[in-house]
Parts: sequence; structure tokens; C-alpha cells
Amino acid sequence: MEGQFRKSRKDADEFLGLLPGEMAEWSGVLVGDSEEGRRAEALLDLHVQWLDRFGRGTNFLGALCERSDVVAATCIGLASLPGAGEVTYDLCIVDEASKATATEVLVPMARAKRWVFVGDSKQLPPFEDEVHRDPALRRRFEIEAKEATESLFERLRRLLPPGCQRMLKKQYRMVPAIGRLISECFYDGEVESAVRTPDARLTSVTGKSVTWVTTRYLDDRQEKREEESFVNSAEVDRILHLLGEFEEAIDDPDDPDEKVSVQLLSGYSAQVRLLKRSIDHSQRSFPHLEVECSTIDTVQGREADVVIFSVTRSNEIEKAGFLREFARINVALSRAREALVIVGDDEFVRRVPGAEPLRRVLLHLEQFPEECALQAFDPPGHGKGVRR
Repeated sequence: MEGQFRKSRKDADEFLGLLPGEMAEWSGVLVGDSEEGRRAEALLDLHVQWLDRFGRGTNFLGALCERSDVVAATCIGLASLPGAGEVTYDLCIVDEASKATATEVLVPMARAKRWVFVGDSKQLPPFEDEVHRDPALRRRFEIEAKEATESLFERLRRLLPPGCQRMLKKQYRMVPAIGRLISECFYDGEVESAVRTPDARLTSVTGKSVTWVTTRYLDDRQEKREEESFVNSAEVDRILHLLGEFEEAIDDPDDPDEKVSVQLLSGYSAQVRLLKRSIDHSQRSFPHLEVECSTIDTVQGREADVVIFSVTRSNEIEKAGFLREFARINVALSRAREALVIVGDDEFVRRVPGAEPLRRVLLHLEQFPEECALQAFDPPGHGKGVRR
């Protein structure tokens, strides 16, 4: 209705911004004294009454929650609605429960008779409060270090009897090649994958659903420090080339509006910023790609058709940084639905102490060559810009 109104009047925004009473007065002037006009005026008057009594008041949302069978909200958002705190629910289902703090989860739990927590202890835990990292405060309130950092989800998983726990052992997000890598490297092979065929257009770019493209032969492969973070411009340049290849692979004249989601990930915020700037300033355009650049900590629970993970770290002092963290690497690599590409210095990962999560991935790639590939930028015996 607003769209139609804007098409018919140049001053529509002025009227749409009026208070309900003013809007009703103007309607009488503009509509006129006709049967159709009187009907329109009555409808508008009803609309004004609704806005005044319910639509713009938060109290109405509390009443709406009480009369609804299903209410979806964030843990804290539920408590912010006036009146919602008086509603008792039969069942509370908390998704991504392993990422929530105990104080967050207790808010909806207090309003429900039964609870179901859905989460993953092998992915990222809640952000640790500053107070929990203060040894003096922990001593003062007799809080053990493990108790301060353990999520309520993990505590219940550890203490509840087996009859109150279930493991979901079949995943449907990832194609089998990616699912097998995640299962073998992070879940002791316990997770099965639903059978489905990968998108041949996407796998045509790298040849396999899972591909590590190493930068070991590039002279500029090493990281550089940027403030408290790190960047790796060699990886950014090669990721732009890969985006161009994915764009060409899915460019179909018969379906010009098709979009493929691509998630570019790094454990380092400076690398993510460099990726964003480089894409914005690039001469290339990717009309068929919905590209998003993110740090690992912000993507848990999300997914994309293609995930390109920038390893970022490569140095002579053998510092692995975030590469040593199983949960972060697990989250990063398990976002992909159709194609997973890892860009980074595999030689560095193989030798540096602490990079065990990605070393497992490299070993898996070598064990399953029929569905995984290890390629290289500028390999010996080939010209610049070649990937083999």
C-alpha cells in the first residue's frame, strides 16, 4: 500500500510520516465524500486504532507471546518484552547452546517446564568474560578456572546421565567429501553424511570438493603483522583469482540471475579487512557470487555453497597462532556445502609446532585422493599464475 501511495503522490513520504490522528484528518480531506471514500476512511480509522492500542506498543508483544504456540527469540531478547516474563512455556529449545553463556541460557530456562539444548562441544565456546580471566577475582569468589570457562551446555553434557543425551550422527549440509573430512579430523569418524551429488560446476574449478591450494612456492607467501593481527597479501591475491574462476564456472546465459554464496574466512580480522578492501577495489566483478568476508568467530551456525579458508600464517619463527585451535578450524571448514578450498602454506603447517588441526586435514587429503586434492600456485616447471 505504501508503494502504491508513493507512485500516486510525490508528497507521499510527508503523509506517511504523520501521527495516526493527523493521518486520519488528512484522509477525510483527500478522499472526499463518496461511498468508496467513506469505506476507505473507515478502514484507515480502524488501522489508526490498531496502531494506537497495539501495533506500536511493546506490551502487545507480551500478550502475543502468551497466545502463541511457538515463540522464536534470542535468550536475552525474550526477557526484554514487557509481560513476556509472566509466560510459562511447555518446552524451551536452545539452538547453538554451546555458544551461549550460562546467564544467557538461564533466562529462557526459567520460563519453561522442559528444555532441549542443541549444540556442539567441539566448536566455539562462549566468549569468555573479562572477569573470568582475572585470577584475583576468581580467587575472591572461589571460582575454578575450568568452572569459569565451561558453558552450561558442556556442564550438562558432562553431568547428565546417558539417557538424557543424544548425538546427531548424520549431517545433511555438506557433500560427502567435505563431511568425511570433518568427521575424520574432528569427530573421530562418528558422523555420517547423507548421499548427494556435488555441484559439478563448482567442483570443476578445483577438480575436487575439497582442495588445499598451497602457496609454498610463492616468494611473498609469508604473513605481515598489522597492529595486533596479521595479513597475507599473497593469499588474498590468489583468492581473488579463485573467485574469478568460480564466477566463470557458474556464468550461465540461460540463468543470468543465479547466485552462489561464497564465504571467505580467516582467523585474523586484519586479513578479513584486506580481503574486503581488495574485492571492493578489484577490477573484477562477481555478479553471480554473493561473497562475504568474515572471521571464524562470527560464522558459527552459518553456511555457504563455497568456503575459501585463508590460512594467513606463514613465518620463519614457527608461530601457529589460531591454527592450533581445533574448535576454530572445525568451525571454519564445516561451513561449506558444495566446495571447500584452503589457501595457505602447507609446508609451514607441516613443520610448525601446534598446527595439529590443519596437519590432520593435510593427512586426510593424502589418504583420500579420489575426493580431495592438493594443488600449488606457481609450481616448479610452470609459469607464473599457474595452479596445478
